[in-house]
Amino acid sequence: MEREVLLGIESAGYYPKETLIRRDLLNLSEPVVNIRLYSRPNLQGAAAGCEWLTGRLGEEQGPFPAEVTAERIRPVGLQFSKYEQAEGEHRLFFRGFTKEELIGRPYLLKDMVPPVPFVLTERRGINEYVAELPKGSTWKADEGASLLRIYRSISDPSGAYAIPVESGEACRLL
Repeated sequence: MEREVLLGIESAGYYPKETLIRRDLLNLSEPVVNIRLYSRPNLQGAAAGCEWLTGRLGEEQGPFPAEVTAERIRPVGLQFSKYEQAEGEHRLFFRGFTKEELIGRPYLLKDMVPPVPFVLTERRGINEYVAELPKGSTWKADEGASLLRIYRSISDPSGAYAIPVESGEACRLL
């Protein structure tokens, strides 16, 4: 494997970005690189429905850059029921009803300690989903915990953040 790779990202909704990825700087257990893209002004189409939650973290929330998470105020309508790990999959079961599409979006369970963000990747039954969890995370949640839709970003070196959120969504920082 090469030690360095120049990664180019291009999209109609964002300015192009080139980033040098160095293997020796990656955490080998979770080789993830955060890249901030800047959107183009006057967007048309699907990218135009984005709004921004902006602000600056206080010095006590440093060191920076830091992960910033916001929760959508409007509830999803589902409560956690059960967790199973089988055949290399994490399966989550919920009670309740929702009309919204849940697949491919990040979530948390309310009051989960430590908070474990996850993405629902597949629907199996009426309220059964396969979830993608961060490597090495442990799952401990209380039955009845509300499913929270979250939005995440990374602050800049001074603690300023801009989190893209769906149009019309009221959000607050966690």
